[in-house]
Formats: sequence, C-alpha cells, structure tokens
Amino acid sequence: MLLIYRALLEANGYTVLTASSAQAGLELLKQNRIDAVVMDNELQKSAIKLAREVRNICKDLPVVVFSSSSYPEGDYAEIGLFLDKARGPKALLHAIDRICKS
Repeated sequence: MLLIYRALLEANGYTVLTASSAQAGLELLKQNRIDAVVMDNELQKSAIKLAREVRNICKDLPVVVFSSSSYPEGDYAEIGLFLDKARGPKALLHAIDRICKS
C-alpha cells in the first residue's frame, strides 16, 4: 500500500520520503526539509508519542495519522489530523493538499 500512496503523491508533485520505523522517520526529519509528516498508528511507538517527538524537532510541522487502527485514546493536540485508511488514497492526497497549500 505504501507504494500506492507514494505513487499518488509523487504524481501530484510531492516528493515523498519513507521510513520503515519511527526512529528512521525521526532521523529523516532531522536531516531534511519536511512539509508534513504522515504516519501510521501501527508503528512501534504510539502516534501521539511520535507526534510529540516530531513537534519537539519541528514545532509547527503538520502531522497526519493515516491508519486503519481505531483512533488512539488520549490527548490529540499533537495530531493535526487523523484519517481512516478506509477513506482511500485520494482522501490522503486531499488532506496533504490542504495542509501544504494553505
């Protein structure tokens, strides 16, 4: 599925960096200029904990949790947007367009 999302975003002019783990994603964030973070809630760390770490690195960076998991319980201030994967790839594209073009 990652390849489908990546192809859709790249076809619409976005450069996509991918990471196979939360730690690898945080390293990419430290080494690159990033406009938004899209993560799955099924990574090793909870989405909220990872979003806090992202915001510690880049305070105003938009964070999108795109997951088939149920919405995580707890404080959602760190998560800019939660999207259910059932809404499909175009919903993700629309969300990224709104975030990056606003």
